Amino acid sequence: MMGFKILIALLPCYFPRIYALTLPISAQTLSPNTTYPNYLLSNNNQTNLTAPTPPPGFSAQLKFDTSIQLKPVEVYVCAIELLSVLCSMPWTSTLSLSLEVSGYDASTELILNPFPPRGESRLQVRYAVLGLYRAGLAIAQGNKFYELDAALYVGDEEVGWLEFRPKDRAVLENVVDVDYSPALNASIANDTTTAMVMVMADSGTVWDPDDRSFALTFRWDGVRIKAQDIFTTFLDGLATAAEHNNTDPDAYIPAARSASGDTVLSTWTLGEGGNAEMTWARLKRALIMMWDLLIVGQRGRKTRFEGLSFGLEYEGKAIGAGRMLRFD
Repeated sequence: MMGFKILIALLPCYFPRIYALTLPISAQTLSPNTTYPNYLLSNNNQTNLTAPTPPPGFSAQLKFDTSIQLKPVEVYVCAIELLSVLCSMPWTSTLSLSLEVSGYDASTELILNPFPPRGESRLQVRYAVLGLYRAGLAIAQGNKFYELDAALYVGDEEVGWLEFRPKDRAVLENVVDVDYSPALNASIANDTTTAMVMVMADSGTVWDPDDRSFALTFRWDGVRIKAQDIFTTFLDGLATAAEHNNTDPDAYIPAARSASGDTVLSTWTLGEGGNAEMTWARLKRALIMMWDLLIVGQRGRKTRFEGLSFGLEYEGKAIGAGRMLRFD
């Protein structure tokens, strides 16, 4: 039977929160500046925090095909984009449709499949997040940029599987395509030169295109960080955030760490609460904005793997801040 894909724009009833947490940031939302809020110099002495502890019986069986190589950055992009979608969903909710994301040059895709594929799904969001987390660590730690099949189990029961593979190798049924690269291309086409200059700024401010009251101010520190360390740091941070409800307040991540332990991302809350408060939805959004625009960047621009400090404001009021640092 011929398979089909359902575009994400046609599925507001299935994933009502995806829009607020995964749409790309337009180049026009970034403006260089020379001023820098004092709260970005704050320190955070909280204790370490790691990704959620797997539920009893959870396991992931990874099978790499070393004869089929994938581009490292494409693998990183696919993993974080899928995790960005998953972290907006309720932690114990069930996924009944397959999800697909594509890398920026469309050479690689990542597909998450519930099991059984045509029956009553047993794949909960938490299993998908933890499976993706384990797959990402195995890839980065072992430099295993190959086609990967990862079967997810709870006890002896298979609940789903992940596939990293070359794009368009096959067509699946009931796939939700969450690739937003066409919109990203359109934003760059408007003014490529301006976009390149602005995203390469050493400091600046990014506004959320879905909520212009939400702003992220950043400053690069110029200290280079390995790509796999930045990837596993964001992997740890988003997997940690995924466990929390979007509307819960006082969101912060004491220490999301790279697999090597050499890089740490910490965030903390500021402000007096009320409408301008740090919810988990805003913290998740901030991490995705940093990854999409500042770290990986828009198509056609060189990635930037460095440490940075950042501040978060809502309606002009500081609600949070953070740092990503490399420790020698």
